[in-house]
Parts: sequence; structure tokens; C-alpha cells
Amino acid sequence: MDPKLFTVIPNGSIADLQPGKRRRPLADGILRIGHWGALYPLKGIHVLLEAVQQCRYKSQMEVHLYGGTSDDGYGAQLQQLAEGIRVEFHGPFRAQDLLKDVFDVVVMPSLAAESYSFALDEALAMGYPIVASDFGALGERLGTAGRTFPRGDRAALAGILDEFIERPASLTKFKVANPPITIHEHAELLEKLYEEVAGGEK
Repeated sequence: MDPKLFTVIPNGSIADLQPGKRRRPLADGILRIGHWGALYPLKGIHVLLEAVQQCRYKSQMEVHLYGGTSDDGYGAQLQQLAEGIRVEFHGPFRAQDLLKDVFDVVVMPSLAAESYSFALDEALAMGYPIVASDFGALGERLGTAGRTFPRGDRAALAGILDEFIERPASLTKFKVANPPITIHEHAELLEKLYEEVAGGEK
């Protein structure tokens, strides 16, 4: 079918989050890295930790992981990968819990072909610079809000994180071009479209 026949409406974010606390990038000399969601292999959390282990400035990095692990085996793997670097496992969380912390950058190293990513919505809504896998919806949606790296490429991710340590000001150049809309705004757009299709009749 002709794409011109379609009207695309952006998904509504399931969490109503606003920009929270801010600080000057690396204000205390530490790059604070955030990641949240279900901690299972396809989300690539091990890729993030392995990348940090490769970083030249890993002693100046701190990783905050929000979410529960998928199984004991993967949890043990992540704990092992966290040895020798600063990693805090916060466990299960609600979206509002993310506002209690302050990050310099959010990393989304998913190995899956994400179809949308509500976690990306949350990071965009809070205004964080984002580093994400270039695969699937993450690479398609990120735009000017951050940087991408080849899926699973630990060395490329490590290089980006090291660059932030060397040039903290580079973290301030990212801008959200298309902030997510709320679920209520999505419903309003959908209702308007239905009315147009129905000839304006309610």
C-alpha cells in the first residue's frame, strides 16, 4: 500500500516524567552512567559492564543499574563483571524512582531489535544524553539526543565513554528534537483522527 495513505501517530509514554535534578557533567570527577529496565541478556547489560571494564578511565566511572535480573545465573554473571569497577544494583523500581538519582548519561546497549522502547521515552523525557545500540528502534529514534554504537561492540562503547571523561562539555551538546508525548496526548490525537475519518461525526 502507498505509504501516503497512512497517518502515523507517536506512541504515548507510559510514564509521566519531567526533567529532574541536574548537575554540571562530571561535577565530582565521576561519570555517572544510568541504565534501567529488566536486566536480562538481550538488553545487553553485560555489554555495558564489559565496555566499562575496557575503559581507560574506568576508575572515574560509576554505573547505576535499575531493575531485577531475569535469572540467578545472569545475575551472578553481572556481579562478576562488576568486580573492580563501581556498579550499584538498585533492584526493582518504579519510574518515579529514577527521579531520585542524577546521571551524566544513560546507556542502552540492547542486543534486541527493539520495536519502540519506553525506557528511551523515559530517558528523553528526563532530558538525559543517551548512548544506545544502533539496532532497531533505538538507533532510529535517538536522533540528536545522543550517540549510537554498533550493536554489541564493547570497544566502540568504551571509546565513547572515555571520550566523555576527556571532554565533559560534549555531554551538553545533545538535544531532544522530538520529546515523547503523554498517553493522554496520544489519545487526543487518535480521537481527532477518528473524527476526521468519520467525517467529523462523533
